[in-house]
Amino acid sequence: MNRSKVFTYLALILVFSLWIYSLFQVPTFDLDESLYRRVAEEMKWNGDYWHAVWDERSLHHKPPFFYWLIVIFSRIFDGAEAGVSILSARFPSFLATLGILWSLSRFAPLKETILAWACLLFPLLTSTAVLFDPIQTLLLMPTLLIPHRAFSEGRMILKKEYHWMAISLFGATLFKGLNGLILPTLAIALHTLAFQWKNVFRAGLLYLNHVFLPALTLCSLGFWFLDWNIGRPFTQEFFLVHHFGRGTQAMESHGGPWFYHLITTLIGGGLLIPLVAHHWLRTRPSLRRLGYPLTFAVAIIVFFSLSATKLPHYTWPIWPALVLFYLEIRKLPTVTMGVKWVEAWKFLLIPTLALGIALFWLVLNPEAIPQTELTDIEVLLLSAAATFCSVVPFVFQRFLKQPEYLAFFNAMITLLIAVPASSIAERIWVEPYREAVRELKKQNPQPGVCLWDTGPMTATLSLVMGQELGRGYTHNRCEPTGMRFLISPKARDEECAERKMSVLHRGKTLTLCGYIVN
Repeated sequence: MNRSKVFTYLALILVFSLWIYSLFQVPTFDLDESLYRRVAEEMKWNGDYWHAVWDERSLHHKPPFFYWLIVIFSRIFDGAEAGVSILSARFPSFLATLGILWSLSRFAPLKETILAWACLLFPLLTSTAVLFDPIQTLLLMPTLLIPHRAFSEGRMILKKEYHWMAISLFGATLFKGLNGLILPTLAIALHTLAFQWKNVFRAGLLYLNHVFLPALTLCSLGFWFLDWNIGRPFTQEFFLVHHFGRGTQAMESHGGPWFYHLITTLIGGGLLIPLVAHHWLRTRPSLRRLGYPLTFAVAIIVFFSLSATKLPHYTWPIWPALVLFYLEIRKLPTVTMGVKWVEAWKFLLIPTLALGIALFWLVLNPEAIPQTELTDIEVLLLSAAATFCSVVPFVFQRFLKQPEYLAFFNAMITLLIAVPASSIAERIWVEPYREAVRELKKQNPQPGVCLWDTGPMTATLSLVMGQELGRGYTHNRCEPTGMRFLISPKARDEECAERKMSVLHRGKTLTLCGYIVN
């Protein structure tokens, strides 16, 4: 077996090892991940599949379909009575990732597609994330692949292809929101205006009549159906707050500069971004024929850059577009170019080097992570990841003709970051709640007892209470005047004294106190 095949198999093993580790070991410590997992858990227990609730209070952030998928897999993997496991919560996004790779494999062998995906950093880390974005990205794939094939073949989109695109827009929009309708429309409009402006009127009318208006009609019926089953509060919050509100103000403190998503793309793109740039500059592909994936990615970056709310997982639809562009241009012959600016792609390795420097700084300054200590194995893994990040930019050019090497290095970096990061997150955000709730359990609290949490990770507390206490236990769903127990960040220990509560447990990051009834 030659060296190329060895690194190919090693890269594939690392990718699937990362996914398996995430499916079974990585806790849902992120606020959104824990929230969606908990909502699905309560939906499973109460049997009401239309009205999403969190701790028995209505939650109208998104339509219920993602929660349905989690509940289905939880019934398969966990049984009818148990809560929702990490595997069940992450499995829908994992299947969506596999679906994205399978759809991209129509343009290249599946092995090459996975290797290209392995060169990405952020999607590797979040391929199993408990988020709506991977599944919406899968639903949007027809609006990426069909126009790309039509543009690359120099033809108009066929009527049956328009129908598939309309269904794609409808599914993506009904699943998560109106960006499923806007993003592909913006991308197709930009590419047509830039490269097919002579046909823009005809193409626009065809798209409007066969894609946008049918999709808009289906979406209107779909959202009317949701309004009928869930109620007007869902429609009002979902549209007015989680659509228009996010565009004008940074929700839940998720703000950032206008170039936030550009920086996220450069860092999250890992080694694929400089690889794409290198091939692009040396093959000189026709952007009219092969550039639609880039237009698709640019449209997404521009759209979300104009939004006030900034979140890294908004970039998810960008990643298959970049992989598709790479798979297409790597088939082209190299063109000899004498100008020196073709080496400009090397500057795109700076984000990888910066990530390595940041990891080294973290290892040397562990106090930057509050309320935790790095273990020896975590220091070793993070140091190895930092070394890879720091060395790869200087040997990158040697492996340009063998992407399996780059896939191996990037997958190794991702795994070396993911393992200690998940362990640290569990110690900071999950285990403290678990310790506090176990102490609370000793007080034999009854369902409905007034428990108040003043920390930021309240969805994680809901999950832990479900695991340790069972059904019927909630927090922050009562008046503070009726409070019986309080969980407070250690930095605000004075809250217990101010309320004249007894300290029941004092952990590294959280304090549990309460009124003791003799």
